[in-house]
Amino acid sequence: MPAERFFYEGSLKKNETIALTGEEATHLLKVMRTQPGELVELINGKSQLAFARLQKSDKTSAELLIEKLIEQPQPKEGLILCVAMPKFNRIEWIIEKGTELGVFAFWLFDGELSEKTSLSKQQHLRLNHLAIS
Repeated sequence: MPAERFFYEGSLKKNETIALTGEEATHLLKVMRTQPGELVELINGKSQLAFARLQKSDKTSAELLIEKLIEQPQPKEGLILCVAMPKFNRIEWIIEKGTELGVFAFWLFDGELSEKTSLSKQQHLRLNHLAIS
């Protein structure tokens, strides 16, 4: 059983070769030091879990062959969490814990006593990365 899961944004198909790039490839190759022939898990946030074998890699990307694919149907109803906009560090905590509990979507709104009224593009990227991890 692989030790870590990695996120792949596209759809996954059995016996397909995919290229993992960016932060996920860096984590796979430099942090986890995965060698060709080792098995890893891939998820895509679309109810798919794949077991893939590292075929080859270079400094910035990894080529993986999907050997097994498990698909789960998405739930018909999802949990949505509506929260008045708190300070950013509290938003991070809400996203982290909400994701762990299975929240499907987060709706942040401008409350009467909210300190923040909007999020920057960088903050949106940070929260998206936090939800994926």
